[in-house]
Amino acid sequence: YDTIHGFRTVFPIPLGAASSFDPRVAADDHRIGARESAAVGLKQIYSPMVDVSHEPRWGRIAEAGGEDPYLNSVFAAARVKAAQGSDYSRPDKVVTSVKHYAAYGQPEGGRDYNTTDMSTQRLRNLYLPPFKAAVDAGADTAMCSFNAINGVPGCGNRELETDILKGEWGFDGFIESDYTAVAEMRACPPRTPDEGPCGHGVAADGPDAAALALNSGTDSEMVSTFIRDYGRQLLADGRISMGRLDDAVRRILRVKFRAGLFEHPYVDPAKAEAAQLLPDAVAAARRAAGRSMVLLKNEGGILPLDPTKSTAVIGPLARNQHDMLGPWWGQGRDEDAVTVYDGIKAQDPDTTYAQGCAIADKEPPNNTPADECGSDAGFDEAVAVAEAADQVVLALGESRGQSGEAASRSEIDLPGRQEELIERIKATGKPFVVVLFNGRPLTLEGVEGPSPAILEAWFPGVQAGNAVADVLFGKVNPGGKLPVSFPRRVGQVPIYYNHEPTRAPVRPRVQVQLALPRHPELRSPVRLRLRPQLHQLRHLQSPAQLLAGVPRRAGHRLGRRGQHRRPRG
Repeated sequence: YDTIHGFRTVFPIPLGAASSFDPRVAADDHRIGARESAAVGLKQIYSPMVDVSHEPRWGRIAEAGGEDPYLNSVFAAARVKAAQGSDYSRPDKVVTSVKHYAAYGQPEGGRDYNTTDMSTQRLRNLYLPPFKAAVDAGADTAMCSFNAINGVPGCGNRELETDILKGEWGFDGFIESDYTAVAEMRACPPRTPDEGPCGHGVAADGPDAAALALNSGTDSEMVSTFIRDYGRQLLADGRISMGRLDDAVRRILRVKFRAGLFEHPYVDPAKAEAAQLLPDAVAAARRAAGRSMVLLKNEGGILPLDPTKSTAVIGPLARNQHDMLGPWWGQGRDEDAVTVYDGIKAQDPDTTYAQGCAIADKEPPNNTPADECGSDAGFDEAVAVAEAADQVVLALGESRGQSGEAASRSEIDLPGRQEELIERIKATGKPFVVVLFNGRPLTLEGVEGPSPAILEAWFPGVQAGNAVADVLFGKVNPGGKLPVSFPRRVGQVPIYYNHEPTRAPVRPRVQVQLALPRHPELRSPVRLRLRPQLHQLRHLQSPAQLLAGVPRRAGHRLGRRGQHRRPRG
């Protein structure tokens, strides 16, 4: 099951959690997610997702830790160790499936499932390290990816699956296909059977796809059943071997034995609900959300807000439970989520609300421009509410369906007329802060200019409103740093801090404006310099240290260009 950032107790999306630069945030997420998943009888979770990505147009950038392989590696190890523990046969533990192996996070044009083409140097230096860290931490299953890598589909790639994962890294668990990835290796139109997914064209038909997958190293086929349906025929024809078939079965049984499924195959469903949303889980989700928020701008000391003054909470996401959970919300329920309005009102009773415009969570092709803050009919009411208050919070961003799987965007600015709403509120002269809810880096040129304060909240999960209020009123110091670059314009993509050194087209001593957010201490935009700035990482451990259980505080530094310094204090 896809317990990505929580099962019932939904934590911040992984991109948000990575902003904390604190692996304990990821560990709490997966420790509690495993406990809640196991309580309903799940013993395997399709997580962690560790796909390094330099592609903000790609919706699934929300599900991993951004652009840095080291940060992704540390978080991968933390999530695996927390979910599995030392023995995942325990009733509160599960086995993890690290995904999507490999390089799924760099699809051409940011279009989901698209092909990936890169050198071995880039693959090994940037994209494979988080998978290696997860395996070293004990991940016993892995998921091969939909995409083709240098022309070879992930679930038909012997070099990645057998030579590297099983050979070099000594992985003794099993590899499963992602959903219909085996069937998708067939040429179109599909043959044998003459229905179902197809696409890559590296297999003529179902039996051919089954043989390619099994011989490449895929042990378990999800959704499609070609290995089962055609295995006897393939074995008789000599296209697969009994040795390889035995190896796949042995790997699957090994994990099932380690999971204790033969000794304890069932759980008591009557006890499942009692294990969900426990007080310690809700408290951990609130801490995680606060730690994950990034203060992008605070010009003139707008923040913290004063809880003794009247506050207007305005925007399409201001009183919204649904979108706070983000993409891949597990079994999270809208009624579990605390809205921004409710969280702020709990700390400031003199709080008012206006929607301004609406954002509907509809998937393409059902969504229309009208569904994405397409009307200014509510702007006058929003202005009136703002003028009657001492301070204003603007809750803006994406719907949760605009990020995640099959949710690529060619334009990554605020959807609809939200920037116009900012201008209308600015014209009131009231101090205001923009709180952003989104699953990807956004182009913020139309937001940064008029807004005196900006808080990146990502999709914070069930405790969204309480965590936002904690930060805005100064109870929690926003400790987040950006784990991914925010382009000024979408035409700059891909743009990321750890690119290969190059002279052209930048001349020596020339500064290139890169990220829109401003340092809280500075009045000028952040600029990319040829000499990188160093950002201290709080409580960041290497994968090896996580495995050894040896804590190390503030022991590593990571060069970050155009990013934000952690606020003092």
